[in-house]
Formats: sequence, structure tokens, C-alpha cells
Amino acid sequence: MRNTMQKDIIKNALISLANHPTADEVYDFIHKDYPSISRATVYRVLNVMAQSGSAKRYVSTSGADFFDHQTYNHYHLKCENCQRVYDMEIPFMDNLNHNSDKDVTVFSHQIIFNGLCKKCNNKGD
Repeated sequence: MRNTMQKDIIKNALISLANHPTADEVYDFIHKDYPSISRATVYRVLNVMAQSGSAKRYVSTSGADFFDHQTYNHYHLKCENCQRVYDMEIPFMDNLNHNSDKDVTVFSHQIIFNGLCKKCNNKGD
């Protein structure tokens, strides 16, 4: 299988999953249909996508990094119950980058809120 085809398959899986998957989740998703694509290839392609800006990597302090095919600035919620990551529909605060301490230069920021997603929150009702 050609390298470009593998990249396309992995990119399409990232888009199809749309749940901010980890590299292992992307691998598990494509492995049944494309068993010749190795786990190492998935990790490598996702790393290249993150470095090139065609995907975003979010470093998780509580487990594996997750990836997002949406590269515009936005925030996330990590559900403490189901462990899934969701986009937060709140205005992005660009001014945080510009109104920082005068002795530092901030180029970007990422905020991940921790809480309960809508589905898990409704289970308590």
C-alpha cells in the first residue's frame, strides 16, 4: 500500500471518528479494514499531521494524547465519566494571548475543561 494512501486513510479515520481520538483509537478504527497499516505508521502519520498543522495534538495529563482534525482555535471538555473529549461552543479568547504579562510572549493557549458531558450529566436526572 502506498504511503500517500496510508496517510489518506488515517486522515479520513481522524475525521470520521470526530471524537478527538487517541492514536490507538485511530489504529483500532482502521485496523479491521486495513490490517497492513501498522500502529507505528498511525503514530508517525498523526505526529506528522500535528507538526504540519493539518491536525492538532492535545497533550493529556491523564493518559494518551488526543488528536483533532479541526485546527481552528477552540476549547474542549473532557468528560470525567466517559473519558471522551468534546468541543466546547464558547468564544475563543484571543485576548489571553495579547493581554499576558509584559515580560513574556504568549503565542497560543489551549484549555481543556473537565466535567460531565451532556449525556453523562443527564444520566443523573
